[in-house]
Amino acid sequence: MNQPILYLFLLLLLGATACQENKSESKNKATATAGESSGYSIKAKLDGVTPGESVYLIAVSGEEFFLEDSTTINKNGQAIFDIKNTIQPGMYQLSYGKERLLYLIYNFENIDIETISINEEEDSIAIKESLENQLFYNFTNNYSQSEYRKAFLLQMLANSPKDSKDYEDAVHAFNIVQQEQQAYLQGLKEEHPNAYTVRYALFNQSPEVDPTLGEREKMAHIKKHFFEHLNFKDTVLLNSDLVPKTVINYLSLYALPEGSPAEQEAAFKIATDELLGKAKVNPKMYNYILEYLLNGFYGLGFEGAMMYIADNYLLAEGCESPDKEDYLKNKLANLKNFKVGNIVPDIDLVNAEQTSLYGIDTPYKIVFFWASWCEHCEELMPVVKDLYQAQNEAKQFEVIAVSIDEEATEWLKARKEGGYDIWINSCDYKGWKGKAANDYYVYGTPMVFFLNKEHKIVGRPTNEAELKQLFKDNSLL
Repeated sequence: MNQPILYLFLLLLLGATACQENKSESKNKATATAGESSGYSIKAKLDGVTPGESVYLIAVSGEEFFLEDSTTINKNGQAIFDIKNTIQPGMYQLSYGKERLLYLIYNFENIDIETISINEEEDSIAIKESLENQLFYNFTNNYSQSEYRKAFLLQMLANSPKDSKDYEDAVHAFNIVQQEQQAYLQGLKEEHPNAYTVRYALFNQSPEVDPTLGEREKMAHIKKHFFEHLNFKDTVLLNSDLVPKTVINYLSLYALPEGSPAEQEAAFKIATDELLGKAKVNPKMYNYILEYLLNGFYGLGFEGAMMYIADNYLLAEGCESPDKEDYLKNKLANLKNFKVGNIVPDIDLVNAEQTSLYGIDTPYKIVFFWASWCEHCEELMPVVKDLYQAQNEAKQFEVIAVSIDEEATEWLKARKEGGYDIWINSCDYKGWKGKAANDYYVYGTPMVFFLNKEHKIVGRPTNEAELKQLFKDNSLL
């Protein structure tokens, strides 16, 4: 497997791509959830903290994290949360101390735990009350130990002659570990069929494999049986870290260590067909995986894979949030209608010196959708500024910065502080609902279009390297 590519996929996805529509201030900045008490509580006695220190309850949703509540350590060294009735079953984090995180499962029950510090980065946990968390920590320990044993035995097999006693013993031991794993999961299912942890564990299980198979045969077997235990109808698992991990694990089966980027992209298209084909049984799960793949391929620069999704897959009906549905529809429409080589629509430049995009007469133009609050814009706009100021008197390109701000004060302040009044600026104060944003299906910022004189898209750079490469390719550097 080409693990570096898949790890890169995950890392880029975590840092992707833009300040997204209706999500620009949601990650890690949410206010505590309002609601009435559910009657349940979380009590956590945390080692290494002092009275008055803050503790945060954070919901895990794939690779997004949302603040649900906060409290302070009382004089007994406890953090106590009164769980609101708006809190859904799923995975949560307690964040405390110096970057300490403690994972919990909530499923309509009281939770009472205590931690003991092992070192500066790790705590041991004692669960006084909460069946879910007893199951969860038993499962994670069992799983990690079993996976470690299997990895060790596979290494033994690789290093032992096939006709040796060591090889025979390793095969037998590997099969025993697999049987034990299956028996453990079956026991959980029979004893606690309604537990969140059991649903998590069953979704997480891998197909059994014959350890004597070669690597290629083993991958083919796992591909064939990968989805047998996955219940894509169980959308409550979106309230955990599990679904993106599963997508990454499946994509890893299509990694090509010696393949070219084009070959790797083609392989990921096949994986996309399989994933979305299986996920279509539930609109919410389907839409989540569709967006996850789009973001990941965007981060990797696999434009062909993104276009493949846009051309062949539609947003499933029944998405639970109108805002989310609009965001995904805009994203798909943007990918389909604003490909390299397409002519972009004209823009009426509101509150600007020029009246329209088409009225600007330079060989090249950069249309830059941005916002004063967009952190990613702050990384790319100074690069554009340097390139702009490096032009000679015979101007070869113009920048048209279209803001999706809603407040004039913030827009003007950001322009002044960044020194961006050197080019054409426009803002209609309508945010994501502005005409230019709608015409271009803007779903996030920064969004950049590099245009030629005929207003054809020459490129859509997402970072400094891509932007400078476009300048070199068009003899502007």
